[in-house]
Amino acid sequence: MDLKELKELIKNGGKVVVVENDKPVFVVVSYEDFKGAPVPKQAATSVLADEEFSDEELTLDDLPLE
Repeated sequence: MDLKELKELIKNGGKVVVVENDKPVFVVVSYEDFKGAPVPKQAATSVLADEEFSDEELTLDDLPLE
């Protein structure tokens, strides 16, 4: 499927579910539909709420460089 076909499928509110190994892996929707979709409260805050933050200042030694 090329981009032109994909655009045609999602043009009027359509959605394309991409399935891999019998499981849905992602959904393609128009940008307008994406912007209008509700965002779960947990999605925006859960990552930050679970992280522990330190007041300690980071240095170059903290970077994962080899």
